[in-house]
Amino acid sequence: TPGQAVARMAVVLGVGLLLKNLAEYLSSQFNTGMQEGLVASLRRKLYDHLLQLDLGFFHRTRTGLLVTALINETDQAKGIVTASMVTLIRNLFLLATTLVILASISVRLTLLSLIVVPPLAIGLRLLTRRIRRHSRARADERGELAALATERLAGIRLVRTSDAAPEEEAL
Repeated sequence: TPGQAVARMAVVLGVGLLLKNLAEYLSSQFNTGMQEGLVASLRRKLYDHLLQLDLGFFHRTRTGLLVTALINETDQAKGIVTASMVTLIRNLFLLATTLVILASISVRLTLLSLIVVPPLAIGLRLLTRRIRRHSRARADERGELAALATERLAGIRLVRTSDAAPEEEAL
């Protein structure tokens, strides 16, 4: 009867909603643990690496760059990895579902549509490399800005006590 069909549909929708919310909760729990572990591991490895470097490196490299790398870069990596993992899992599930539905409609048409995958993958790979290059350049610029701000702020007492503020403003 129509009433029973509506009741079954309501139950199916309710169960689907519960499963979706459970999956989102488990995903957020997994992601939080993964994010914090990743950041702690990256910072620890970076700090350990810094301890192994020779003293000349620290004379050549601005402190602000190191601070930026230690704090900001690891947080950015956390965001990127998390977003990538969520997107990857979601897209794999969507791809599998789409392929099953397409194959149930027409296997030949499904195979024909998969022919475009290799050229798309190559194009995406080239685009990703280009974006990564630009992203690194922006990160270097942020590091230089942080280094400049750190050095200026660290030396502000000296500038004030030596009455060199006009010269510093000219820079």
